[in-house]
Amino acid sequence: MDTSAFTLIGVLYLPPMPGAANYAGTPIDEIVDGAARDAQTLRDAGFDAALLQNATDVPELPQVPIETVAAMAVVGAGVRARCDIPLGICVAHNDGAAAVAISYAVGATFVRIKVLTGAAVGAAGLTEACVAQVAALRSRLPVHINVFADVHEVTSVSLGFQDPTQEARQHVRFGGADGVIFTSDDGASEALEVIAELKAALGPGVPVLIGGRVTEENIGTVRQGADGAVVATSIRTGTELSGRIDQAKATRLACTKT
Repeated sequence: MDTSAFTLIGVLYLPPMPGAANYAGTPIDEIVDGAARDAQTLRDAGFDAALLQNATDVPELPQVPIETVAAMAVVGAGVRARCDIPLGICVAHNDGAAAVAISYAVGATFVRIKVLTGAAVGAAGLTEACVAQVAALRSRLPVHINVFADVHEVTSVSLGFQDPTQEARQHVRFGGADGVIFTSDDGASEALEVIAELKAALGPGVPVLIGGRVTEENIGTVRQGADGAVVATSIRTGTELSGRIDQAKATRLACTKT
């Protein structure tokens, strides 16, 4: 993934995976097929990368069971075998070490980590930083896996940080993040205001992406203000996380420049 230019990332949402309380027994081959088809749709639409994420596992756990790690590795390998789009991994809710390990095993190039440093509280309770586990694993691997850390992850509330700039600096300086992702509950316009502050504080070497609320209507403005965007629901059929990626929606969003 080229972090020197605007990077458009589409999310590959997986159905509930083995190890999740709501896993319904969907065969792994079927999960691989759906994720690979969505990845190819993104590639054909003009997206720069895809992010594989188990966002429908309920409840989300700070660290997932080993069967979830194994299953996501199989799915990631299947996607990589069938589509050449650059791939990232996000293991929900905050298993950063598992995401790095899966990325290395399948040849993915980046991970998204929701709470790299500090702590956050959400529906499942307290989520603590995974920075120590991530740093230890990265130090043992012979390749560099890019880490993108969330600043103000919208499904929880950050604890201990005075403002987004402080949190972003902590992710980069203490956590070793290669870039950060910011999402606003109030929409893309408000997010871009904060992203401008983060870009000024972190400098040109650290990409700042917007993590949600990106649509066909605002993508032109987003391209001017952020270094990249993570897009999920606005390119799917319907509004559910289980919906497939819509070729026409994805193409229109990817082709909108201004």
